[in-house]
Amino acid sequence: MDSFSELLGARHARLYDSTIQDMIELVHSSGALSFTAGEPSIDLMPARDLREALCKAFDNATDLMGYYHDSSGLTELRDWIAQWTKNEGLLPRHLTWENILLTTGSQEGLGLFTEAVIDQGDVVAVENPSYPEAFLAFEKEGASIEAVPMDDEGPSTEALEDLASKRHVKFFYTIPCFQNPSGAVTSLKRRKEILELAKYYNFLILEDDPYRHLWFEEAPPTSYISLHENDGRVIYLGSFSKVVAPGIRCGWIAAPEWIFKTLHRLRVATTLNLPAILHLGLLEFLQSGGFTGHLEQLRKAYRARRDGLVEALHKHFNKSEFRFEIPKGGFFLWGEAPGLKDSDSFVKFAIQNEGVGVIAGKTFSPYPAKANEGTIRLSFAKVSPEEADEGCERLKRALSKYMNLTQEGEKTNE
Repeated sequence: MDSFSELLGARHARLYDSTIQDMIELVHSSGALSFTAGEPSIDLMPARDLREALCKAFDNATDLMGYYHDSSGLTELRDWIAQWTKNEGLLPRHLTWENILLTTGSQEGLGLFTEAVIDQGDVVAVENPSYPEAFLAFEKEGASIEAVPMDDEGPSTEALEDLASKRHVKFFYTIPCFQNPSGAVTSLKRRKEILELAKYYNFLILEDDPYRHLWFEEAPPTSYISLHENDGRVIYLGSFSKVVAPGIRCGWIAAPEWIFKTLHRLRVATTLNLPAILHLGLLEFLQSGGFTGHLEQLRKAYRARRDGLVEALHKHFNKSEFRFEIPKGGFFLWGEAPGLKDSDSFVKFAIQNEGVGVIAGKTFSPYPAKANEGTIRLSFAKVSPEEADEGCERLKRALSKYMNLTQEGEKTNE
């Protein structure tokens, strides 16, 4: 046998590489100034406090390393999450720690939920644009992805209703707070309208909420799951990756009883258990009393970085060259360069010729071939105001050079 690939299951044909990861690796290997990574800044992580908490966990509970634990995760941490989210008004009172399943970040939650509910050919509605690794999780299970465009208040209810009236939607995937990539926030009015559509057309809502606590002016509206009146159709994904440290790999699913047991069984059938000693260390940190202050420091720091990027964009571009909305939280700024006709080609050109990395907007569309070629995403989370100024100057030069080359090529072909 020349190859073993024919022994792979049919699912492997639905898998593909992450465009974002490929671009981040390209930027890193080139040494370019990067606006690419959607991850927190290392200098803002509570490294000393985490180290102390982890050491305390190892000193006081070394027996945790000697046996397997509840496959749903450390009970004490699940209880802390339930109480915290209830105090924040994000979790309905009827759900408890027993409805919390710890995950290795939100991505595992996406995978477990999708595996639990999707049969091949089922329709999943997603915001357009949205998080492409979610598309991968859905397509892995054979889902048919349908796009719902965004407007100033969030996902278009008209488009979602039109879709749901024509095809049976299994669930709607949404990032309602400081969305990746657009930075948009779904209004309270729009959330209520979408919940009504979900009830009428009987589809689920998968609420992915990793950026909620990174607000700059005011807290976003309350969660879908807290608004849904106990009908059990909203499943909530949370994460500590953006607000504590991604390397701890801790997120959670808040799920009603009807699906929780299935999610738990999928955990047993896949990873079986989670690193309890790490989660105990995280719990020590969360209970130490400094988490609220840490969140306030993050908001202040990321707001300053957002402001630095916005100021740099205004300095180096006019509105005819690059237009954007100012995000009110999160990590991302979404913009459009009118006239840009091949964003994939441009972002590679920018890295190679001016040493600056951004992500092509079409990466975030379930239909890249039909996406707006002029859009790009910039992440400000790891970029100082000084770096933002230098990066935007490079981006301006790259865009000017690329547009000139494109226009010259078009004239040559006339």
